[in-house]
Amino acid sequence: MSVSVPTPSLDTCAAAPSPATSASEVDASNAIPLYGIFMAGIGWLVLGSILGLIASVKLHAPALLSQFPALTYGRLIPAQNTIFLYGFAMQIGLGIAIWIISRLGRTKIVGSFAWGIGALLWNVGVFIGFISILSGDWTGLNRFEMPAATATPLFVGYLLFGIVALLTFKARTVRDLYPSMWFILASIFWFPWIYATASYLLHSGFLRSSAIPVISGWYGHNFVSVVLLNLALGASYYFIPKLSHRPLASEGLAIFGFWSLLVVAPFGGFAATYAVPRWVIGMSVVSSVLCLLPILAHSLNWYQTVRQAGKSPKPDQGIGYFLWAGFCFALFGILAAWAALPTNNLIVGFTWFQTGLTQLLEYGFIGLVLLGALTVVVPKLTQLDWPIHRLVKPHYLLTVIGILLMTLPVLMGGWIQGTGLADASVPFMVASKKAFPWIAMSTVGILLFTLAQIALFVHLVVMLGKAFINCCHPASWMGCDKGGAR
Repeated sequence: MSVSVPTPSLDTCAAAPSPATSASEVDASNAIPLYGIFMAGIGWLVLGSILGLIASVKLHAPALLSQFPALTYGRLIPAQNTIFLYGFAMQIGLGIAIWIISRLGRTKIVGSFAWGIGALLWNVGVFIGFISILSGDWTGLNRFEMPAATATPLFVGYLLFGIVALLTFKARTVRDLYPSMWFILASIFWFPWIYATASYLLHSGFLRSSAIPVISGWYGHNFVSVVLLNLALGASYYFIPKLSHRPLASEGLAIFGFWSLLVVAPFGGFAATYAVPRWVIGMSVVSSVLCLLPILAHSLNWYQTVRQAGKSPKPDQGIGYFLWAGFCFALFGILAAWAALPTNNLIVGFTWFQTGLTQLLEYGFIGLVLLGALTVVVPKLTQLDWPIHRLVKPHYLLTVIGILLMTLPVLMGGWIQGTGLADASVPFMVASKKAFPWIAMSTVGILLFTLAQIALFVHLVVMLGKAFINCCHPASWMGCDKGGAR
């Protein structure tokens, strides 16, 4: 039976808070530590999108910028992936998570100075990794490209993030645990042990060569499919009911999706074409197929939440980000389960189809959720509306259209490429060229996505300037003092 779970609104709480812990005061107290990390995260996203655009154009014009070794395709792609995952997704995800914790708990961030130090160390680590990759010093391991020099600042920075988040959680004045808290806490505890384990094993140099792809594949899959995914799920469960002005449709579906995903998701990430033991591939296939159940459970829960009958107000504008994210999430679950089957993976395993699947999860779900949450949270922090409010919808449209063009044509091109490669009568080059028009369409999607994020970053800068003017009144610094100076 579906159970409606009432949730507090964005500006009110079910329990009457004291004036010292009102929503507006919680936001105002958290504005400085959170706004800085949001600016840094979107800045990394803009840079990564530009690098991805250059890399995509180089597929059609290989001679472009070929005189610069740092801008070769083989360095641009790992640099783009690194700064998207670590510079954007992890930072924005943690920022949204601490905001949700403080909002639901009606408490200010405990240790905002430590949060700022953690953000600084984290960005230093990402910057070192980014420069190292462009200079050719990288591990060659997917989602673990940064060299050993980045491990210390990243790990210490994250420890500060995690400690502040847990202290803030402990200091909450509203003790009820809304489902968003489950996903956020799972992510906070999951990352340090997988990162510490992978860093120690992969950077120490004593592993056998056959074990390296297993450890790196395990870490990369857990980082995206557990850590980042749970941050995005926590945000989705918070903002979808709020923006649709309806209670969560079913807490039972949320519980089922939470535990089943934690149980089965960590064992995936290995396709049938990987050079790993067969039992690892078999376990991964089972994991990918079973993950379809929690993914569909979450998607159904959100759909029922938005579609509930009643006289609730019309959903807020930002709900579109989350609806399209839910669509991409369900589509990813279906396609990932289908592609994991050995007979299908032999067709699409070495094609663009795998790239499309990755982008569908990372950009289509995680990216859209975090960007949607950002458009809601930033005006709350600054107590200001977006500078050019009518540009918020174009950002949403360009982002969604860009992501769809980045992913769907690549999936189609990968399928066409795979069917050609599976046919022995079709030459390799002919099969690859069949996918080329579809891959070219993705370049347009990357361009639209990049333009949207540049506009968002400019908005953040303008809003920061307005907030500074309203707060500090710099014009008064140039005026006459009360002593009558002329």
